[in-house]
Amino acid sequence: MRVVAERALNRLRFAVLYPGRRLRLLGARKLQGVTGSKVFCIGRNKTGTTSLQTFFSTAGFRVAPQWQGERLIHQSSFSPDDNFWRWIDRYEVFQDAPFSWTWFLPLLISRYPDALYILSTRDEEEWLESLINHHYEHLKLPRNASNKELIAKMQTDSYIAVGYMYEAHVKQYGEPTEEPMYGREKLLTAFRQHNSTARALLPETQLLEINIAGSASSSPICEFLGLPSNFSGRMPRENVRRGD
Repeated sequence: MRVVAERALNRLRFAVLYPGRRLRLLGARKLQGVTGSKVFCIGRNKTGTTSLQTFFSTAGFRVAPQWQGERLIHQSSFSPDDNFWRWIDRYEVFQDAPFSWTWFLPLLISRYPDALYILSTRDEEEWLESLINHHYEHLKLPRNASNKELIAKMQTDSYIAVGYMYEAHVKQYGEPTEEPMYGREKLLTAFRQHNSTARALLPETQLLEINIAGSASSSPICEFLGLPSNFSGRMPRENVRRGD
């Protein structure tokens, strides 16, 4: 209950402060001659995506609610439809799923070729442990759970919608095989491929690659966005244990 109350208080504080932050952002953009390009944070889950969300919200950007994007992509059977793209039109900044999925990158970039993209990265071994630990904790399963147990739990899990977790996993990694659902080599290969795909699809002028854990300041992001230096500060660190 205490955590719920703290979150509610934080939302209230943000609702009070947001108009001022928004006006400050719009004024800075106008002064700097910076356009309101959309910003897509395309780093894989567990690379600091929640910290990026906090930075952009605090700076006054309209940040899309992650759960809405996941719900819409699921409702469209993982094939973005008009409802999904209209939802994107309402916001400025996007992070985590589905923007962290490799298969989605070509669709997104072809739709928004002039947008700005932030690829958050992380030590791959730390990323692997963070991802596996988070998923097993969410499913309430031990690390030695069998594929059969994992599949059953993922198919009945109700995050976003019943079966969403399993369907999203299959969309990213393919149908289950004898290989473990969270097999080390499979996940690391996918992690490397995702980062390589982003680098190959985007020019350097539109892509900022940043290790959130190793960035004490948000100044690289501000410089990339064309924001004045007084927007920079200490980089937020959210969900440090989980690595979001």
